[in-house]
Amino acid sequence: MLKKVALIIMILSFSSLQVYSAHTTLLLSSQLLGGGYNFNQESTSFGGKLNLNIIPAVKFGGDHLLIPVYSFEYNGIKDVKELVGGGTLVQQYITNMFYLKSVFKISSKFKIKPKIGATSQIIKETQDEEWTKGLFDYFKTNFNLETEFCFSENTKLSLTPAVYTINFYNYKTLATEKYGQELSVVGKDILNFDAAEISLDFKINKFLSLNTYFVQKNFKDQYLITITGEYSSEKRKDNYGLFGISFNYPIKPLGETSIFSALAFQYAANISNQSHYDVERTKFIKDYYNYNEISFIPQLTFAFNKIPMNLQLNYNVSLRSYSNRPVQDKEGNYLDDKTNSLAQYISMLLSFPLIENLNMFIQQNYLISSSNMKYEQVYRYNYTAYNILVGLSFEY
Repeated sequence: MLKKVALIIMILSFSSLQVYSAHTTLLLSSQLLGGGYNFNQESTSFGGKLNLNIIPAVKFGGDHLLIPVYSFEYNGIKDVKELVGGGTLVQQYITNMFYLKSVFKISSKFKIKPKIGATSQIIKETQDEEWTKGLFDYFKTNFNLETEFCFSENTKLSLTPAVYTINFYNYKTLATEKYGQELSVVGKDILNFDAAEISLDFKINKFLSLNTYFVQKNFKDQYLITITGEYSSEKRKDNYGLFGISFNYPIKPLGETSIFSALAFQYAANISNQSHYDVERTKFIKDYYNYNEISFIPQLTFAFNKIPMNLQLNYNVSLRSYSNRPVQDKEGNYLDDKTNSLAQYISMLLSFPLIENLNMFIQQNYLISSSNMKYEQVYRYNYTAYNILVGLSFEY
C-alpha cells in the first residue's frame, strides 16, 4: 500500500514540475563529534558520531515545494536516555533514512504536506557483534499527510494522520527457536507491528502552544498470555496518548545577555492488552504494560549580545506510575505497592561560530533514574548515566 502511495505522489509531483517552472535549492547539514559515556560510575566508553543531511528542495508553481531528504547517522556514543523504560544499552548504530515530502499551498491559509519515507537502522549491542546481525535491527516504512491551517501570523493548526510499519527482521523468540512448531502459538516475530497515529499541534499565539498525539500499535505475531501461563489466539494491541502544553516567553535583553524561556507540561498514558506471567514465581500480572506519566520541562537559552555564543539549559523531570505492576525486592519477591519511577534529565549545550556556516558546540547530558522497583535482573530501573559531546556542525 505504501509503495503504491509513494508511486502516486512521485508521479503527481514530477508531473507538476513539467507544467511549472522549477527552482532547486540544495541544503546540506552535518555534525561530526566525539565524546565519552559513563553508566552508574561503573564503566566509561568513548566514541564518535556523524550526521549528514542532504535536501535538494525544489520549488515549483509559485509556492509549491518538493522536498526529498536523505539522512545518515552513525552513532558510537551511548545515549543517556536509552534505558528510559528499561531498555538495553547499545554500543553503536547506523541509521539511513529517506523521505519525499511535498508542500502544496492551496491558499494563503491552507497547506497540504504529504510525506512518504523509509528508515533502516542496524545496531551493534556488543563490540564483537557483526553489523547486519543485530537482534534489534529494523526497517520502517511510513506515510503521513499533514494539513496546516494558518489563521494569522501567530496562530496555526496542524493535523497529521499517519501510518507506519516496523519489521525487526532478525528478532525471533527463544521459545520458537527452542521448541519449534510445538510452541508456534507463542509467535515468532513478536516485535513487529503496524501502527496508525494522529497528531495535532495548535499554536495559539507566539507564547502558547498545545499538542496532542495518539498511536495504536497492532502487533502482527505477539499473542496474549493468559492467567494459566498459556497463549490465547488474540494478539497484542497498545494504545499510547500524549497531551502537552508549552509556553514560550522571550525576556528583554538584560545588558549584554538576552534570555529566551520555555516551559512545557505533558501527560502521557499507555494502555496495552498484554499481560505478564512470571514462570519462576507462577504469578500472573494483568495489564503489565499500562502506565501514566507526567512531565515538567523548563528550558532557558542565553544569547550573549557582544559575543557570538549561545548557551541552552534543559531540564526534564518525568514521573511514571504503572497501574498494575507490583513492586519486587532485590530477590524478586512481590510486594503490595505498585511500581513507579522518577527520571530527571539535565542537558547543557554551548555553541559558537568558528567561520561562516561552521559552528563548534559542547554538550553535556545527565540522567538520574530512581524507582521503588529493586528487582533488576531483566530491566534497569535505578541508575545514573552521563555523556559529554564535543563537535562541529556545518550548515549550507
